This record gives sequence, C-alpha cells and structure tokens, in this order.
Amino acid sequence: MSSLSNIARDRSRSRQQELLRRRQEFVDDLSLFAPRQSDPLETTETPAADLDLDLAGQIQQQFLPKSFQRFGTFEIGSAVLPTGTVCGDIIDVTPFGRRWLSVWLVDATGHGVAAAMLAAHLQPQLRRVAWDGKRHEPRSPGRSLALLNKLLLARQPSEPMFVAAVCVLVDLLSGRVSLARGGSPIPMRVRGGGAVEPVMCPGRLVGIEPGNGFETTVLDLDPDESLVFWSDGLERLIDCEQALGGPAAGQSLVNFGAIRRGHIPAALDQVRYRWWQGRKSGACEDDISIIALRRRV
Repeated sequence: MSSLSNIARDRSRSRQQELLRRRQEFVDDLSLFAPRQSDPLETTETPAADLDLDLAGQIQQQFLPKSFQRFGTFEIGSAVLPTGTVCGDIIDVTPFGRRWLSVWLVDATGHGVAAAMLAAHLQPQLRRVAWDGKRHEPRSPGRSLALLNKLLLARQPSEPMFVAAVCVLVDLLSGRVSLARGGSPIPMRVRGGGAVEPVMCPGRLVGIEPGNGFETTVLDLDPDESLVFWSDGLERLIDCEQALGGPAAGQSLVNFGAIRRGHIPAALDQVRYRWWQGRKSGACEDDISIIALRRRV
C-alpha cells in the first residue's frame, strides 16, 4: 500500500505543478489583451469632452416643443437649429388651460456652452414669469419680459450676459394675439391676401439695464393670417451667404407664401435645408430659431 500511496502522491504533485505552470502561462498571455499604448497624436478615439457635448445637445433637443402643433383654431411650427453641438436659442410653447397659449423665443448671448447653460437656466423660468399664480391668469407679454429682465439682472455672472426675446400670448377663443419684443428682429405679419407687414413693437435687450421698458402690442389675427418671428442668427446667415456668393445668396430664407397657404412644415423645412447648407459652407455663424403662428380658416 505504501508504494501505491507514493505513486499517487507523486502524480498529485505533478498535476499541481502542471496546473501552476499553465496558470502562469495564462497570466503572461493576458498582456496580449491589454490596451496598446499609442501616440496621443495618432489616437482616433472621441475625447470625453466631445461626448459630453453630444449628450448635452441631445438633452437640449428633448426639451424643445414639437415642430408642429395645433391648439384650437391656431397652428404653430417651430425650429431650433444650432451652429454647433449645443445651442443658446430656446423655444417654449405652453398652453394655460383651454384659452391661453404662451409662446417664447429666446436667444442667449453668443453661442456655445455658456449660451447653452444660460438657456437651460432660463427654460423653466419662462412659464413662471408668463403666468400669475396669485391671480390665476396670464401676465401681459410686456410684464413677462420685465420680470425676465429683473431675473437676469439679479443673477449676472462676472461677464454680463443678456438675451433677445419675443414673448407672445394667444387668446385661443377670440384670436387676439399680444406680443412684446426685447431686442430681437421685428416680427412679421402675413396677411391672408399675401401682404407681409412688420409688427412694430419697441423693446430693448433683456438683462442690460433695470426698468420695465417693454411694451405690449395687441393684434387681432384674422383667419388665414400668420405671425412669424425669428432670432438674429437667421439674418446673419443671409448676410454670410451674400458675402460668400453661394447659389442661395439673395434669396429669402422664409417662404412667406408657403406659410400663407398653410404649409408651415414645408416652409420650415426650407429653412432647415439652408441652415444645413450654411453649416457646410461656413455661412452659419450663429444659432437659428424661428416660429410661425397661424390662425386657421
């Protein structure tokens, strides 16, 4: 029995040694699966900062309203087109019950991360300044802009930032539209007969100086009439196209005829196409936002 025990013990030791040897070989071979150290200049991986910006841009898109909506006899189309990954323009469309519709277009200073952060801060504030919770009624657009102006002045960073804005309040029952403008391009009224008229409503940039210098203009939109307004990025794109002499230079970016005929999505698609062309050619230097509000027949 002793000789058999010795044989068994020897086999056991041999097997243990073989297992240890194979284990060591496996550990040594793991180096083949380790990431290869490469020259940073030759790497093709996306930097973490770019991935964060992409994610931030996707999150921003989630907070935008639908590109086309109907509220009673009114329909509204909108588009926000960034020049980079994130955007300093915001649009908010909020119904207050069945009677009121609040519409905002806000263009923060410049573009890029700082403008996008300011826009993200302001997004939830727009509804708060547009609705008077104590009286359970909407505020006039001029008063809403004055409150937004006060809010911005109270929380200015070391480098002052301001916004251009248009605030619109729609009475869905009567068709009356009230609006106030703070430094943005002049809104345009598209008549049913085809005439396009500016809506003159004075107003300075929001967040520059204290005061309530924002006037409210009231329109009675007839059926088949529209109100169109946009950020100054649209006008910069037109200027850059003319400077570069591209094929679209000199052509209007807004198809008022299509809007008058009730083809708001098609008109906004044309703006998107010109924006896409501008990004390729370098003519798009600023974020673009546009809203078309139409009272149906």
